[in-house]
Amino acid sequence: MKTHHRIVLVVALTVILAVAQAAVSDRTAPWLFSRLGVRVNLNLAGADLRGSRLRGRDLAFAEMKGADLRKADLNGAYLDSSDLSGADLGGADLNGARLRGAKLQDAVLEGADLRGADLAEATGLSPAQLERAQLDDATARRFNLRPPDDEADEGEAAPAVSLERVGGTIKVESEPYELAISNDGGLVAFAGRSPDVQLWRSAEGGYEPLAPLKGDGPVVRSVAVSPADGGVVASGDEGGAVKLWRVGEAAPFDTATAADEGYVFSIKFSGDGQKLFTARNKPALRRRVMRVSKLPGVVNSLSTKTLDRDLVIDFSPEGNLLAVAAPGQDARLLSFADGRELLPLSDSRGSVGAGAFSGDGSLLALGVNAGGARWKVQLWGTAGGQKIGEPFAPSTGEVESLAFTPDGRYLAAGWVDGGISLWRTGDGLLLHTIKAHRRHVYSMAFSGDGRFLASLGGDRTMAVWQVKPK
Repeated sequence: MKTHHRIVLVVALTVILAVAQAAVSDRTAPWLFSRLGVRVNLNLAGADLRGSRLRGRDLAFAEMKGADLRKADLNGAYLDSSDLSGADLGGADLNGARLRGAKLQDAVLEGADLRGADLAEATGLSPAQLERAQLDDATARRFNLRPPDDEADEGEAAPAVSLERVGGTIKVESEPYELAISNDGGLVAFAGRSPDVQLWRSAEGGYEPLAPLKGDGPVVRSVAVSPADGGVVASGDEGGAVKLWRVGEAAPFDTATAADEGYVFSIKFSGDGQKLFTARNKPALRRRVMRVSKLPGVVNSLSTKTLDRDLVIDFSPEGNLLAVAAPGQDARLLSFADGRELLPLSDSRGSVGAGAFSGDGSLLALGVNAGGARWKVQLWGTAGGQKIGEPFAPSTGEVESLAFTPDGRYLAAGWVDGGISLWRTGDGLLLHTIKAHRRHVYSMAFSGDGRFLASLGGDRTMAVWQVKPK
């Protein structure tokens, strides 16, 4: 090609690019290059595209970080591998759009219509982003929760660790229900078939008992230790009462009772210790009520949700998500705020023995019956409801309890035979298996610093394990 021909071609392409960019800036369709069969990565970062009609347009690989796309018509648009980090898609029509591999970190999706959208390998999604978006089953099952490669932890894989008992076995006085441990592992609280909450504190060579928190009412079914103040304990009992206690004081400093809503079978503090989440059960009415209260003062109810047949599996750490399951159906994620169903968890149908959210709420682990006496532990992403990886080593016997370390790097499972398994979540590697109790592991909890694991067995024993590098 002669030199002047090359110059003409370069000038022509430059003009075409300028026209295309201007067309997009003027809120018209960026169709020119796709018609010419030329791939150009459009730079629309920070662009004002409010209300733009971009239906069916090819915006693949576009740089749209921070763009204002509120109420934009992106129905059926091609947004594969586009960077929408921090973009405002509030109220946008993304019905049937393709966002394969799109970056959506911190994107605003409130009121966005994502029905039928394809988000395979889309990254940066969080449960909070999806709470107010319009979703359906087909959309949800295509989400992928893995973070963008450039935002993933670039460090080495979590080190191999094992569990080492701290001190001896601790005998408990009543049939066990639940335990909780403080952030530093210094305090363990236990709920059993008793109106009291039993306490232990760390001492040289193990744990020693403290004076129990003496109740004068029904049996306590659930217990939690505040992450903000390790000296504050919450309890829930069969009479429907929720109580807040200070360790060392003879009486609770706050109490709320709602006997008509059933007994309190689960209780959890939010990560900052400022909210308390409870789940109640009234078997005669097959009703389960979830309530969140702002502290101090558990009587100040912020929201309530009633379910008919669902088993409450767990609350997410900040209480914005609720994992539930019903017989013969896939487990589901609900919005705690209004009870709206957000996502089904694909291929989770079957008996669910236990469940736990990771510390950031991005993962949910379930112990699911795999047929007959076989059980498996599987991870799901909470932004998309999609299975992550292969099941952790299936085992014979029911999974009765699950617990993540706060950083989500390790997962412990407690089995009906009294064993505990510890996996590394990044690659599913089984790190350690121990015979913790003679039978059943009803409850487990990691300390907030991830250094200790407390377990509660059906043999009326409790143990604390230190997580130690191998």
